[in-house]
Amino acid sequence: MDSVGIAVSDIVKYAKGTIKSGIKFTDWNGDDTSYFHPFFENTNINVFEVNDAMNGGGVSTIVLDAISKGNSLDNILFSANSSNKNLVNFVPSLNIENKSSNPIHHFNSLSNFGMHFDARLLAKYLKKSAMYQGVRYVESELDQIINNEEDGTIKEITTKRGDKIPCSFVFDCSGFNRLIIGKHFNSEWESYSDSLPMKRAIPFIIPNESDDVPPYTESIALKYGWMWKIPVEGRFGCGYVFDSDFISDEQAMDEIRERFGTDIEFGKPFTYEAGRYKQTWIKNCIAIGLSAGFIEPLEATSIWTIIASLNEYISNNLGAITKKPFYIDRFNDRVNKFHDETKDFIYLHYLTKRNDSEFWKTFKDKNKITENIYKFLVQCKMTMPDSKFLKSINNAYDLSSFYSITNGLHLFNIENAAEVLEATNSDIRREYLSSSGINFRTNMLLNLKNLQDHNDFLQYLKM
Repeated sequence: MDSVGIAVSDIVKYAKGTIKSGIKFTDWNGDDTSYFHPFFENTNINVFEVNDAMNGGGVSTIVLDAISKGNSLDNILFSANSSNKNLVNFVPSLNIENKSSNPIHHFNSLSNFGMHFDARLLAKYLKKSAMYQGVRYVESELDQIINNEEDGTIKEITTKRGDKIPCSFVFDCSGFNRLIIGKHFNSEWESYSDSLPMKRAIPFIIPNESDDVPPYTESIALKYGWMWKIPVEGRFGCGYVFDSDFISDEQAMDEIRERFGTDIEFGKPFTYEAGRYKQTWIKNCIAIGLSAGFIEPLEATSIWTIIASLNEYISNNLGAITKKPFYIDRFNDRVNKFHDETKDFIYLHYLTKRNDSEFWKTFKDKNKITENIYKFLVQCKMTMPDSKFLKSINNAYDLSSFYSITNGLHLFNIENAAEVLEATNSDIRREYLSSSGINFRTNMLLNLKNLQDHNDFLQYLKM
């Protein structure tokens, strides 16, 4: 949003926006515990970067120590500590030049962050902002797509109200309808359903009358899948994602009512298949978002994929200008790789110890492990995977993400962690590593004391 001139404060004001510091995973092991997956944190409070210079790019000794003792990483993750207190990772800025500018600039951010929002209100605000900047908005339904006879590119789009829109380049943002890349150009579909069986979701709303606004998405494991719980002003937007091979919509709704009460407002259920198109850029059309593919709502990867795809388009926009196939092919290869690496990362989340239903009991047997996650688990049996290994199998998600999930699911071998810790913490390094660990904990405690209450922070941004 920053890059296109949309202020965080405007999302808070006009779309009931709240801050997202990460995701809290609740009951994924069936033991009522939780673990946190944060966004990237600043160097002085990022536990994964502590003493990096002295261990050859390996894993932080503080992280290894926690894993070797069977402890949760939440104790040493800055965002987990702040989020559990409903604090956001912002401290007041002392730069007087910022005082008259956008209110978000009155603070320094100590980590990356995302945002929750009311989707309908944000769409309305983005439409208004785009039209203010000169974007023409036509409200109608697609009628026909007319190609140039000589090269098969899209020449014109007609609408059911009679518009004839000449086209030089088209972004297919038609969502699950996939009207252009899928139905017009007939791009081949690459299904992920052999590894990721989730195929049905039912959205619903839970009221929130409290002033406490959690600065995180909560992902709660249920008997036949999981639910998202997203805080926006006055309510939680929720949804149950499940494998419809095991339960019906009504059974899924009954499970929600049993947990949250009978006064639940359910939205329209939807069905999807995890996967992507093999070509999301064809001729003079590029598919962005759900029209290009979908994995599932876990980790909000669709928004991340949209951003990654747009960045790849910018890197390869000569494909639109000069129509050189090289740039189009490079875009497709890179976006496909991003989708595939996201599939791997999402699959990892399901390797839990839950066994309270046939879905969880049979997940590992019925659903094919991905090649790169198999390699990752082999590494986990032998050692503690480092950044170099992870980059060899996945560039979309870093070591901190893999470690947060893997330790939360108790998939690491604590003896390996103890061995690597002992080897890293040799005599020549011990004093430095001890000192850097003390500095990290001091930095974290000091910074925590200066953070803003989430609700107070939102009220300030609305001023």
